[in-house]
Amino acid sequence: MHIVYIRDSFKPNIKFMKNVKILITAIAATLLISCGNNNDVKETKTVVEKSDAVAVYDKIPVRTEANKKAKYITGISFGETVSYLGTEKIDSTDKNRKYYKVELSDGTNGWASAYGLVTKSSPACIIESTYIYSRPDVINKTSKELNVLDFVVITEKKGEWASVVGLKKRKKGWIKVSSLSESKEEITISVLAYKDKIMVNGDINFDKLSDFIKNAPYKGTKLINYLSTELSKKQQESISEIEEEIIETVDTEE
Repeated sequence: MHIVYIRDSFKPNIKFMKNVKILITAIAATLLISCGNNNDVKETKTVVEKSDAVAVYDKIPVRTEANKKAKYITGISFGETVSYLGTEKIDSTDKNRKYYKVELSDGTNGWASAYGLVTKSSPACIIESTYIYSRPDVINKTSKELNVLDFVVITEKKGEWASVVGLKKRKKGWIKVSSLSESKEEITISVLAYKDKIMVNGDINFDKLSDFIKNAPYKGTKLINYLSTELSKKQQESISEIEEEIIETVDTEE
């Protein structure tokens, strides 16, 4: 009987085993890194419908990428309308901040933070002070108000009602269409009044009003007429106060 030793034929290939070990280690390391960086992934959502978006904040940064560390391109001004290109990104490294892909009127493309924009909207302004309603019905009146000169954006219309969003999204709700204007000239006056701080906490800043009216690009608008009337009233009140002081002085001397 012949005994055949086959042990050597099953002798492991040391070099091959080392290569396998290295490969497994590399795969494991890749999986660990992938899991560790899961929070860094930026989710992308593509929306088919494109629309206008209006800024309700001033100087909204536009960047090359959807994160605050990306290169700054320019800023979107309060009241400016841009094109929302239908793509959103969420930066999960920055508290899930949402960004919109936008195009400006000069053709500039970039990513703008969603907090300052209202999509599917159009600009308008308040020409008659009004209460805000929670739904398009007079029985749903709230305690919140919009004042003459306030800038708003319209997101929806139903008959005589319009759903609006105000400055910095602080006020939202329904108002009568008759309380607002969509005229480019009126809207321009509203935006400039905000930037020049003509209204402070709902009150007119008369110290700046005369120069504002003088330098306004549109003279015959309802808002300029309103401001001119208020300025005349203030000036008349001042004259009356001076006259009363003179009379009191004369009476005292006598």
